[in-house]
Amino acid sequence: MRVSILLVLLSSSIDGMAQPSLTGPQASYDGQTVTAVDLIANPHRNLEPLRSSVAQKAGQPYSQADVQASIAALEQAGGFEKVTVDVIPDISGLRLTLF
Repeated sequence: MRVSILLVLLSSSIDGMAQPSLTGPQASYDGQTVTAVDLIANPHRNLEPLRSSVAQKAGQPYSQADVQASIAALEQAGGFEKVTVDVIPDISGLRLTLF
């Protein structure tokens, strides 16, 4: 009896692990306050003119759509081949680093 219960529990947990996640980890950040948005690139390049291209602003709720728009705008306006985003959860909110 115990063995059959254990097998049912084990197969249930394996089935749950096999299903792919439909949303990425960023989806869980939606609505949380963004406390900072940092732009990092070559230290010899001034990124301040590109800051206005960033749709996701500090002080606003995190939006995956705004982050994607920011990536596209930086790749186009800044001439970057690929922009990557790190989201760092903090006690006061989220800190985004685009590089």
